[in-house]
Parts: sequence; structure tokens; C-alpha cells
Amino acid sequence: MLSADWIIYTVPSDVWRHLFGIFYRGSTFYSSAVDIIRLSHVCSSWRNIIIRAPELWTDIGLEIRSKDESDRTFPNAELLSLILSRSGRMPLTMTLQPWHSQFPSPHQHLILDPVESFLKAANRAKRLTINIRVLHVFSRLAPSKCQELVLEMQPAQLLEELTIELGYEPPIDDCDRLVSRLWAGASLLRSLSFLGPIIIYSDEIEWLKTTKFPFHQLTTLEMETDVPCLFSLLPLTPRLVTAAFEFPDRHGFKIEDAKILRLDVLRDLKLHATVDDGEPHSDSEDEDDRDLGEPMMRLLEFLISPELTTLYMCFWGHRWSLDAFQKFVNRSPQPRIEHLRLDALGGSQEDRLKCLWMLPSLKTLQLAILQDIERVDEDDCISEAFWDALREWDEDAGAFVLCPRVEKITFGYNALSWSASVAFAQMIESRWQRSLEGKKFEVVITDTSEYMNRFRSGGAFPDLDPLLKLKDAGFSLLIRV
Repeated sequence: MLSADWIIYTVPSDVWRHLFGIFYRGSTFYSSAVDIIRLSHVCSSWRNIIIRAPELWTDIGLEIRSKDESDRTFPNAELLSLILSRSGRMPLTMTLQPWHSQFPSPHQHLILDPVESFLKAANRAKRLTINIRVLHVFSRLAPSKCQELVLEMQPAQLLEELTIELGYEPPIDDCDRLVSRLWAGASLLRSLSFLGPIIIYSDEIEWLKTTKFPFHQLTTLEMETDVPCLFSLLPLTPRLVTAAFEFPDRHGFKIEDAKILRLDVLRDLKLHATVDDGEPHSDSEDEDDRDLGEPMMRLLEFLISPELTTLYMCFWGHRWSLDAFQKFVNRSPQPRIEHLRLDALGGSQEDRLKCLWMLPSLKTLQLAILQDIERVDEDDCISEAFWDALREWDEDAGAFVLCPRVEKITFGYNALSWSASVAFAQMIESRWQRSLEGKKFEVVITDTSEYMNRFRSGGAFPDLDPLLKLKDAGFSLLIRV
């Protein structure tokens, strides 16, 4: 009869190590160290494997808490030291944040002992998420340690990805030097993103410039900002390849804030602007629309990006400006945009069709509701006229009038008008039949939960039946809830 621990001692240690890695990556960031320690307590064999596997100790998440809170800062200085020692010389993924989203003031009694150890090890971070407000409080409560760290911190030679949470105002001068040490010597830094709760304005960018932040190295940038900040920041980032910008609803577009910008290597651009209480408007010239100011889409006419291939556009509640979009497209020579993700409810249906007409090189098209909205009015949904337009065939050119090169369409089903399901299926069937001669065409349908729930009790989905028959005939169709 086999003993209860036969498997533990029979399975090779490299297999256990691989399984432990899967377990470690499946843990939450702040619990991974504790989870792996608990696993090491199962038996001496597992303990030996885990202790000798530095890759199982590379997630360093430090949460700063007040002494008045029931839970203490985690991990404490002793546990953090243990984790760092067992990680060997492996590159780290490090996060320093407060326990609460609204960080306490410097006047509270905070447990900051582990912060020093964290910052001394920050030069090993490959990915770093840092709450600047924590450092602001640390420099106030421990000024002597702060000054020592400025001298002791090593260059961040491994840092590639940085996420910054600024808090509610830029820190004051006493912590600027400490902050600047986080990216001093970070020659590999390529990615920068910002966490809330604040919007990034020009003042925050000016402050980062005082810390000698290497904007010129960035290839990836993600942030919530306003138009003036965008146009002051982009000249600092000539190497951007991927950029994602969100614009809050209370900020519009002013022509005096804009200037022509050229981003020669930008390939992927996301522009997301929403108005919570707004309704989509077409680009029109009536008095009410003029009172709303310039359409946010106008910022496109000031961007020159000759290498752009992927575009995400959501201007929910904002008027569109097709003239601006046309200028944007015309300013960039080949290659043209090949991948478009478009808000299914932004602008008018005619706007969206004209937009597609300007992009004949599209290979993939995604149409979905890209903003949180409680209820979708039937009048705003995509109607059969839209799908009929995508189905139109030009006999002389031997191609579809719109999106002649599209190979994949992804569509959010909750944006479909209830009366347009037949036209949607007919468009798909028509494009599939035209693509059979060695051409690729596939469809992914998402956001179907509302529809599925509506018909689940009957066990049938009548609107999808024509598509399911195409799938049975060999068409590449994927339906996601």
C-alpha cells in the first residue's frame, strides 16, 4: 500500500516547481507571498523546492496602513526582508500603495518602517507601481531617512514599466529628489501609465519634468488628461508607439490649446471621451451645437501619425467632426489604418458609415458600446440600414463599397436594433460568400448576455439561428456572453 505522501516524494522537483509557479501567478498580488509561504509549510520537500525557487518571490506588494487601523502595514519589515532575500537577484514586480484609496494625512501615525527596505530594493524593479503621496508623507515623517535614501538608492537599470498614482496634488520640494531616484538611470523605461483619482494636467507634467523624468524614452503611454496637457506632453514623447488617452466629461476642446503634432512611429492610438449626462450629437451647425464648443474629435486634425495602424475612438456625448477626421486621414500616407475599434453609439449612423468609407484599408472592425450606460435607446442602436450599407457590392470594382478588405468583424450585440437582426445576418452571409475564394472572413459577437437571458427560458435564440446555420456550414463564428 502506498503512503499518503508517495506523490510528494515521487513527482520530480522540477514538476512541483512548475506547478508552484502556476499557483503563484494565480494568487492575488498582495497575497502571493503569504500563499507561497503557506504552501512551503506542507512538508520539508516542498519547502526546499520553494525556498530554492527565486521566481516564486518576485511580487513585492507593500500596503501602507495607519497604526489606528486593525490591520498593520503588510508585509512588515521582517517579512519584506525575507521575501527580498529569497527572490535572489531576479527582476521584481513592485507596488507601493496606501491601504485606502484616499491616503491619510502626514499627521496620522503611519507604519512606514518597510518603506525604506522597499525603496532600497526598487532598483531591481522591472515593473513598478508607486503612489507618490506615500513618498510625500514618508519624507515629511522621516526626513533624515529620506535624505539617506536619496544617497543610497541605486540606478533603476531594470525598470521597463512604470505606473504612477499622484494623489490630489504634486508633492512638495522635500520629496522631489527621492522621487527622482526611482527612475534615475532607467535607460530601459518604455511604458508609463497613471492611476486615479486625479486627472493629469500640465502642472503634473511640469512637476515630473523637474524630477528629470525620461519622457523621450517612452514607447507606451496611458493617462486621463485634458487637451492642453495632451498638446504640451506629446512633443516630449517622440518615440511613442502605443498611446491611450481618456478625457473627462467636464473638459472640452478649445482651438487655442491645439497645435500640429507629428508622431512618426505611433502605431496604436486610443481616444476615449465621454459625457455622462450627454446624448450623442452629429456634427451640425445649429445654434445649440455651437454653444457646446468645438467637437472633441477636432483634436485628430492636429495629429500627424504616418505609421498609425490601430485606432480606438469613443466620443460618447460629443459631437463628431468628419472634416477633422478626413484631415487626419489625409495627412498620413500609407500604410493606412487597418484596425478600428469604434463606439457603436457615438455620433450618428451616417457619421459612422462615412468614417468607414474613409478607411478602405481596414482589416478588422470592432463595434461595441464603449462606455457605461444604464439603458440604450432603441433609436440609438445600429439599424438595418447600417448593415445594408456594409453589404453593398460594387460590381465594377469587384469589391464591397465599405470595408472591402475586412477580414474580421467584432460586434457588441447589445448595440443592435431589435429590427436589424435579419439585416445583420444577411450582411455576414454575403461577406462570407464573397470571401470563399481564398479570402478570410470571421465574426465575433460579444455582449449577448441580455439577449441570452431574454430567450433562455425557451431554449432557442431566433435572431442568432441564421448565424448558427452559417457556423454549421463552416463559417468562423464565435459568440461570447
